[in-house]
Amino acid sequence: PVTQCEVLTVAAFAALRAAGVEAAAIEAGLGGRLDATNVLAAPVVVLTTIGLEHTEVLGGTRELIFAEKAAVIAPGADVVFGPLEGLEAAAEDVCARLGARAHFLGRDVRLAGRPERFSVALEGERFVDLSVPTPALYQTVNAGLAVAACRLLSGGLAPAAVRRALAATVVPGRLQIAGH
Repeated sequence: PVTQCEVLTVAAFAALRAAGVEAAAIEAGLGGRLDATNVLAAPVVVLTTIGLEHTEVLGGTRELIFAEKAAVIAPGADVVFGPLEGLEAAAEDVCARLGARAHFLGRDVRLAGRPERFSVALEGERFVDLSVPTPALYQTVNAGLAVAACRLLSGGLAPAAVRRALAATVVPGRLQIAGH
C-alpha cells in the first residue's frame, strides 16, 4: 500500500517540476533508506548530525542510525557532513564504496564565528561577514553546511548574495525571540 507520505512526496516533486524548479533542498522525513525522498539521486547530500532519534525505526545506536541516513548518498555525490562525533570512518567507508566525495565540517568545511558574524571556507573559497538572525549556535553550523552544499552544487556563489540570503533566513519557532 502507498502511504500518505509517499503520495505527498510525489505531489511535491510534481509541483516542483511543473514550476520549473532546477534545484531544491529536499529533507528526508525519517532516516533516509526507507524515506519516500530516497528515490532521488541527489548530486549533493548534507548529513547534519547523527543523534539517537526515531530509534524504534532507525535502530538503537548512532551507527545504525548513520547507516539509515547515509542510504540517501548517491554514487558520485558530494556529501557535506556536520559534526559526526566518532562516525567519520563510517562516513569515509560509505563514500569510498559509492565513489562519493566526503566534505567534513572542521576538515574540508571550515566555520568560524557566531550567528551574528561568521565565516565559511570550502575548497579555497571563503565567505565572510555572514549572519543569521538567531542566537542559536547550531543554526550557524546549519547555515555553514548549507553554504558549502550550495557552493558544491553550483560551482560558485556570489558572496554578497550569500550574505543577503542568510541574513533574511528565518526559521520560526527555533529559538525565535518573540518579545522582551
